[in-house]
Amino acid sequence: MKKALIGFCIVLVAIAFFIYLIQQENSYFLLVLGDTSIEMNFWFAVGVLLLALFLVWLCVTMINRSAKKVYAVHQKIIGRSEKKAQLKTTQGLIAFIEGDWSLAHKKLVLSARHVSSPIINYLAAARCAYEVGEEQEALKLLYKAEKAPGNNELAISLTQARMQLSNKQYEQALATLSRAEKINPAHKVVLSLQKSVYYALSDWSALKRLLPILHEKNIGTLEERYYLEQTLCQATVKDNIEKNSALSNEQRASLLEGCVNNLPAHFRKDSTILTLYINTLIELNAYDIAAKVLARNINREWNESWVKQYGLLNYSDAQAALVQAESWLKQETNSAVLHLTLGRLCLQNKQWGRAKDFLLSSIAIKPLAESYAELARLQRYMGDEKDSQLTYQQGLTATTAKLLDLPVLS
Repeated sequence: MKKALIGFCIVLVAIAFFIYLIQQENSYFLLVLGDTSIEMNFWFAVGVLLLALFLVWLCVTMINRSAKKVYAVHQKIIGRSEKKAQLKTTQGLIAFIEGDWSLAHKKLVLSARHVSSPIINYLAAARCAYEVGEEQEALKLLYKAEKAPGNNELAISLTQARMQLSNKQYEQALATLSRAEKINPAHKVVLSLQKSVYYALSDWSALKRLLPILHEKNIGTLEERYYLEQTLCQATVKDNIEKNSALSNEQRASLLEGCVNNLPAHFRKDSTILTLYINTLIELNAYDIAAKVLARNINREWNESWVKQYGLLNYSDAQAALVQAESWLKQETNSAVLHLTLGRLCLQNKQWGRAKDFLLSSIAIKPLAESYAELARLQRYMGDEKDSQLTYQQGLTATTAKLLDLPVLS
C-alpha cells in the first residue's frame, strides 16, 4: 500500500511537470501526411508518443501473460498425459517380465504415443506380439521403432534377431546379425547371438573362428565355453570319420589318430572325445592303436569302462597286453572289472588255469553277468558241461535277483 501511494505521487508530480513544460515551451511538432498537416506543441507530441508506447507495452505484457498461462495449462495437460503414459509403460514392462504378453502389448502400445522416448515401448511390444504368434504385428512395431527418434538400429536388430532365433529362422537371424555386426562388431550380445545361430546351424568352422573372441571377451560362462569347445572337437573328429569313409580301415585309423593328436591337449584327454575315438578305432579293427590309447589313458585316469574295453580287443601281442593289465592290479586289487579283463586276456594267451582264477575272483568281488558268462564258456571249452550249465544258472540267478516277484496266478 505504501509503495503504491509513493508511485501515485511520483506519477502526479511527473504529470504536473509535463504540463508545466507544455505551457512554457513555444516549440512545436509538425506532422505532414500528403496534403494533411498536423501541428502540436512539442512536449504534447512527446507525451502522446510516450502514451502510445506505454499502451503498446501494456498490450504486449498482457498478451505475454495470457500466452504463459495458456502454455502452463498446456504443459500441465501434457505432464498429466506423460505421467499416465509412464505409469502404463511401467505396468506394461512389469507384465512383460511376468510373461503376460497380451496385457504387456496393450499397455506398451497405448502409452507409446505419449512418452518422450517410445523405442522401449515398440521393441518390447514387438516381442510380446511375436510371443503370441502375431508376427505381422511384431514387424509393424519394429518398423515404428525404426521411425522413432534416436539411433536405435542396433537395439532393433538385436530384438529382431532374438525373435528369429527363437522361431528357428536361423538364416534370417544370421542376416540380421550381420547388419548388427556392421554397427558394432565387438558388441557382446551380437557375438553371443552369433554363437547360438552357428551352433544351431552346425557351422563348426564359423564357431571355430568365433571361439577365440568369446574367450577374449568372456562371453558366456567358463563351463559354456568349455562345452562349446568340446562340441567343436567332437565335431572335428566326427567330420574326419565321415569324410574318410571311402578309404581303407588302416588309412582311416591313421588319419583319425592324426586328427585327435592335433586337438588341444586338454581335449585329447577328454573322456567323451576319447570314448568316441576308441570306439571308432575298434570299429576300424585298429586294435593296436586302440590298445595304446586305452593303456595311456587308464594309466592317467582309472576308468572301468575303458578297462572292460581293454579286455575285449583282438591283440596281435596278447602277452604284452596281459603284462600291462597286471600292472594295474597293484592299485586296483578289488576291481571286479579288472579281474574280468585279466581273465579274458589270459584266455587269449591260452592260460586256462589263470583265466579261471581271475574270473572266479571277479565273481567273488562282484557277481557280474559277463564274468559268469566267460567262466561258463571256459568250462564248456574244457569239457566241464555240467559245471558250465551250473555257472550259467548262477549267473542268471545273480543278475535277476533284484527282479520283483510275479503276481500269483488267479
